[in-house]
Amino acid sequence: MPAGRHGQKTSATVLDFRLFKYRLVVMKKIASDPVMKKALKLFEESGKSLDEVGTAMGHSGETARKAAWQFLNKVHDPRLSSLRKFAAAMGVDVKELL
Repeated sequence: MPAGRHGQKTSATVLDFRLFKYRLVVMKKIASDPVMKKALKLFEESGKSLDEVGTAMGHSGETARKAAWQFLNKVHDPRLSSLRKFAAAMGVDVKELL
């Protein structure tokens, strides 16, 4: 556990440690949606870049790459509209992801 200035535990460091520990536990419990696993596999097999996918999903410039990355790596419960955009960008029917 983190220690204060002179080795003692302070309430702030104890609180920070507890919050951090809780966030790690919660993050471990998040299971990736099977749909997102299929989406990531489809992207990896496509040979397309994040820029290409993001642009095809309707984003522009630097936002396109970031939006595609966020969709593939951070979304655990995707919206149907996002899945439709991704499927269109990959040239497949959304049913292939479901």
